Amino acid sequence: MAYAISLYDALVSINIPKPQALAVVESLEQTMTSELATKTDLEQLRVHTDREFIAVRQEIQQLRGDMEREFIAVRREMAANAELLREEIKSANSRSVIMLTGMMIALNSLLFAALQYFG
Repeated sequence: MAYAISLYDALVSINIPKPQALAVVESLEQTMTSELATKTDLEQLRVHTDREFIAVRQEIQQLRGDMEREFIAVRREMAANAELLREEIKSANSRSVIMLTGMMIALNSLLFAALQYFG
């Protein structure tokens, strides 16, 4: 408040009418108390911001853990699916070999039958 008295005295000393000087001082004081941040305001903001950053960091850590667990599960599922696919390919290859062997036997039988019939 000492600044307000000094400002008032300075304004009056340069021939500003007392009511106007008082209005200037009151307006300045109103602005300073309602619109400007105090050290306490800034400290409260810093504390709040620090808490928010800590909370965000914790959320990020939790999300990292969740994502890592999901990635591990996906890798396991992919490995299991790859193994199933390998087994299906082996089975299809075996069936193909069996079918081709059967066809070769049938064709050889037809060939020998044709040779005996015509030969």
